[in-house]
Amino acid sequence: MKKNFDAIAFKRKVQKEIYEETKDLSDEEFIEYFRKAGKEFESKMKKLRKSPKSKKPSRKSTAPK
Repeated sequence: MKKNFDAIAFKRKVQKEIYEETKDLSDEEFIEYFRKAGKEFESKMKKLRKSPKSKKPSRKSTAPK
């Protein structure tokens, strides 16, 4: 089986990036950093849910008979 994506390496890369971006922030700035990131993520998810491409099949069509 071919491994296409290394989740652990990706996680570590993202953690390092976040650390570098936040290491010199005050406690208040640190909290604001994650509040802003959370709001941006929430906004992206709302847009994806409204997108016609992201429509889920109805439960009736996927239920076993």
